[in-house]
Amino acid sequence: MNGNTNKGKRPYRRDTQKRILQSALELFSIQDFHNVTLRKIAHRASIAPSQVYKYFKNKDDLFIALCNLYNKPITEDARAYAIKGKDTPGKLRRLTWHLFTFADNNVDVVTFAYVSTTYRYWWQAKESFKEARESIKLFINILLDGQIKGDVRTDVNLRLVSQFYFGTIRYMIVDWLHDGCKYKLSSLADEVADNIYLMIKK
Repeated sequence: MNGNTNKGKRPYRRDTQKRILQSALELFSIQDFHNVTLRKIAHRASIAPSQVYKYFKNKDDLFIALCNLYNKPITEDARAYAIKGKDTPGKLRRLTWHLFTFADNNVDVVTFAYVSTTYRYWWQAKESFKEARESIKLFINILLDGQIKGDVRTDVNLRLVSQFYFGTIRYMIVDWLHDGCKYKLSSLADEVADNIYLMIKK
């Protein structure tokens, strides 16, 4: 009987943790990070505030868990999707389409990432910051492969181009959010990728 009881608790614990994370994401997407408290998160999740502390030490710990929850899958999926492109322009198009499609389908997440928080908080989430750097490596590797194949200039400063690329992605997502998400970001993916390629093509 005790064994059955213990087994029954695990799904409940996972469900509670999931509700806390989802409630936190929803609040972070509509309020500034500083204005969200664990008490507010608990209220939204319909649990006692003390329940939150069973899973997270504090708000920063919860923030890090949210970052880690989304960053690694995004990077892994982007890598798997982008490498299927036939050439550098195709890979850039696929990578950009993947990033913008994720934003189209996860408004709460990109609001949390680009509006409600700052880089300072992301640096605290070491695993997530590492994954963000992996996204940059993915982009640079696409360009390196393009240089080897002869369709990207060898005099290009790859790090500078990557900063320009991801800065553009970030700016467009923030602008889209402030505009009320009235259009599909993914509809602009090819145009963005092609303009990046025009800067570096041989």
